[in-house]
Amino acid sequence: MNYVTIIIPVPNIEYLTQNTRFQFNKYAKYGIPAHFTLLYQIDINTYNKNKQLLIDMCNAILKRLKK
Repeated sequence: MNYVTIIIPVPNIEYLTQNTRFQFNKYAKYGIPAHFTLLYQIDINTYNKNKQLLIDMCNAILKRLKK
């Protein structure tokens, strides 16, 4: 089984987490914003078949977070 990783940026909390993130998260130094990480174990064929559905779901989540 493979894993799919989805990063959902949450720029509204950057000011709350910036100091801690730069201290403990090497990726923050590379410009990765504050985010939620979703890690999902899925068969690659299933993922490929449902990729657009996953994209649509993530877009719906982002839309709600922006409100």
